[in-house]
Amino acid sequence: MTATNRIYSEKSPYDDENILSIYLKEINKIDLLTREEENTYARSAALGDPDASEKLIKANLRFVVSARRGIYAIFCFITISSATLIHAFVTDNFALKYVAAYSEKNLNIHYKISAFWGGNDGSLLFWLLSLSLFTAIMAFQNRKDKNHLFIPYSYTVLMVIMIFFLVLTSFLTNPFELLPSYLVPTDGRGLNPMLQTYGMMFHPPALLLGYV
Repeated sequence: MTATNRIYSEKSPYDDENILSIYLKEINKIDLLTREEENTYARSAALGDPDASEKLIKANLRFVVSARRGIYAIFCFITISSATLIHAFVTDNFALKYVAAYSEKNLNIHYKISAFWGGNDGSLLFWLLSLSLFTAIMAFQNRKDKNHLFIPYSYTVLMVIMIFFLVLTSFLTNPFELLPSYLVPTDGRGLNPMLQTYGMMFHPPALLLGYV
């Protein structure tokens, strides 16, 4: 076990009220540490220096707070993207290749909305939306330094998974891909008839939520 890990695994006078105060009020006033400074403070804290321990905890909590804010921002942007795609379906924007492939003018409004996850591209975006939602909920529930030993690792794993889906939806399965102006149809091909039932409206999102 390293010196830094020993600091976080042991109870210190900075684990409760002081950490909460730092986490919520003072985090932006704290400078980040260089690798040399972190090693120096870690060695001093391992020897029982309370000032070094406090400095190390403050600096590392800043990363956690920044990551939490980043998670909120990603969730907001993905929500905006999803709402934009739903709006494209509802308004029959067939300039989008995905909308033209899975919707049509005569399709009922609720089926136009469910066409959002009617194809591979939209399903991956919905999967990403669900993942970002649950990640944001987890970050919000732990905003008061609860489970602070594990939260950095949880943030890292979840963000790596979200980055994977962001790369997919941005470059390989982009639901916002535009058709050339001369190929924009007057009407779309429509949703698969097998998906035009109330049961199939909820089955795909329930399945994807289960994966999340």
